[in-house]
Amino acid sequence: MSGEKGPKWILLPGMDGIGRFRTFREAARVHAECRALSYPPDRPLDYDELVAQARAALREEEDYVLIAESFSGPVAIRLAAEGP
Repeated sequence: MSGEKGPKWILLPGMDGIGRFRTFREAARVHAECRALSYPPDRPLDYDELVAQARAALREEEDYVLIAESFSGPVAIRLAAEGP
């Protein structure tokens, strides 16, 4: 690897909504900058609302790779299907 890290890795949380990616982020930081998203903890959201939350958070990113914990798999798939 040339020292360049490439696109940022965006981590989408599991059912708990907060993502427990600490160990993963520590191991991955030599390869990429990681940013974990979280969902609002004060109310349940359906998948349309979760996708909207994630999309809003991704607007400020240029190049990124989505990595989704189990529950967020469908969110990542829908975001990927929308395209850049």
